[in-house]
Amino acid sequence: MISKYTVSQIKRESNCLRNLKLLLLFNAVSSVVLFGNAAQALTFNLDGGTDFTFNADATTRSGVGTANGNINKATGNAGFNNFFTSNYGLLGALDSGLANSTAFAQGSSSAQSNNSFAFTSADLAGNNIQVSFSYAFSGTSGNPGNDNVQVLFFDSVNGDTIAVGNLITTLAPNGLSSQSFVVDNSLLTANTPYNLIFQLAEAADGNTRNTAFGFDDIQISAVPEPSDLLGLLVGIGFFSKLIYKFKSQLKFNTSKL
Repeated sequence: MISKYTVSQIKRESNCLRNLKLLLLFNAVSSVVLFGNAAQALTFNLDGGTDFTFNADATTRSGVGTANGNINKATGNAGFNNFFTSNYGLLGALDSGLANSTAFAQGSSSAQSNNSFAFTSADLAGNNIQVSFSYAFSGTSGNPGNDNVQVLFFDSVNGDTIAVGNLITTLAPNGLSSQSFVVDNSLLTANTPYNLIFQLAEAADGNTRNTAFGFDDIQISAVPEPSDLLGLLVGIGFFSKLIYKFKSQLKFNTSKL
């Protein structure tokens, strides 16, 4: 077997590839450190029971729910099955009521964060803005019809709203503590004050679709885009294979000398 590379060429190419690998590794570590710091710097924690202002039209209700309230302690589709252990935000019902009550069968209710927050250019560059929260969505058993919950960012300067994730349309009386949505960063503007809004829309489709929504433990944070780090790691693996190939060729040529 005759190699098409000389020993000096193999050493030179191997060193070059090793340097490229180290550069990619440095970039990967830098990304984790920089984006990790950005994520830690940009973390807004909101409490559903204390950090929101509630609104509702004349046909429904909204306000603060309590852990010992009737709707939280009620089981099945009548309430939240003791999901909440402290005060939380409540839409579409009263703390003393039931989720599947016929009292408030339709209407619109919402909760808006009392304080606004802003994203810097560094927060938006290379990061995803993630909104996480725990919630319970209960009511008449089965499909809630056209009732839904939407999470929004509200631009308090221009009056624009930006949807956070998809509509919540599945009843979850036992809560989903790990629910999270990622916001399209291209829709967000740096250094603009935003408020977070939870909005329940109960359709006027009779008394068979009554629903109530509870939420708490909200966190807004910057999370590194996985594609960037994945690409760097794939590149490191590729160059590692090339370096191994060149080293194998170097050993082969040296053994022939």
